[in-house]
Amino acid sequence: FSYLTRSHESALEFDLSKAKERSMDNPVYYVQYAHARVKSLLAQALGRGVRVGAFHATDFAPLTEPAERSLIRLMAQFSGVLHRAAESFEVHPLTDYLTALAGAYHHYYFHHRILSSEEADRPVMMARIGLSTAAGRILAAGLSLLGVRAPDSM
Repeated sequence: FSYLTRSHESALEFDLSKAKERSMDNPVYYVQYAHARVKSLLAQALGRGVRVGAFHATDFAPLTEPAERSLIRLMAQFSGVLHRAAESFEVHPLTDYLTALAGAYHHYYFHHRILSSEEADRPVMMARIGLSTAAGRILAAGLSLLGVRAPDSM
């Protein structure tokens, strides 16, 4: 992953100790952890008896927070990023995008309560679970394209 974060025309300083670190300073760990965080959230939801339905049936209308809209806009860029990477024969646009998406999801997760036991909060909770599911799917697809594992837990 670290090798892929730079253009082929750029010099690369590779820090082996950083690449082995299990910390947010390691770019691949950062992205993988975002995916694992989504999987953990979904497992918690199932553990609480929340039936996570078909993704295509999710009502996203309750997502009105600026951070939610921003995350949706970022996720909508995925196909364009793939297209640009394919056209340019360079992978770093994808690694940059995955790092940005992971950062946006980590921020969102930290600042927004996704799971709720309040019935009145259920529409927002279900939309946030759907948003998280979408982020997780994109992270998994991007990592898979790079030949990197998308772990369910870390």
